[in-house]
Amino acid sequence: MSTRTLQRRLTGEGATFQQLMEDARREFGSALSANSSLELNETAYLLGYEDANPSFVPSITGKAQSPGEWRTSHAKSARTRETETSAV
Repeated sequence: MSTRTLQRRLTGEGATFQQLMEDARREFGSALSANSSLELNETAYLLGYEDANPSFVPSITGKAQSPGEWRTSHAKSARTRETETSAV
């Protein structure tokens, strides 16, 4: 499919390639942060970002969080998963 055909079809659906990429990154980023013990920089790398600057976290979570807040909430959820896994 040519670039122009893709662009025309996306326009017909009321979407842009950039919107689709942002949505995909947000979904994948949420899945990564919820189901892994990856560090913030590793998550950023897997999503195609060069680094985990302050605008990175809201872009994957949809929440206004600083990287430090993300690390804290991520660490808490990782501990909860470890507790649940060890209890089984």
